Amino acid sequence: MPHFGLVLELPAWQAMAERLRAAGTEFILPPQVRYAGEPGEQWTMFFSTLGNPIEVKGFTSLAGLYAR
Repeated sequence: MPHFGLVLELPAWQAMAERLRAAGTEFILPPQVRYAGEPGEQWTMFFSTLGNPIEVKGFTSLAGLYAR
């Protein structure tokens, strides 16, 4: 699905996820971890605003952004 993406370090991602939950955001994909314990481990969430899908990813280190 075409979408806008944002990458954050994990503490900022966690804070955003909490703010969105507190605001009652309806998630397309709720906040969750992907690839746990593997290279490229990431936290992700998808939601839509004004019809625009947005994915927000979180990494413990931005150096892991392109890890495989």
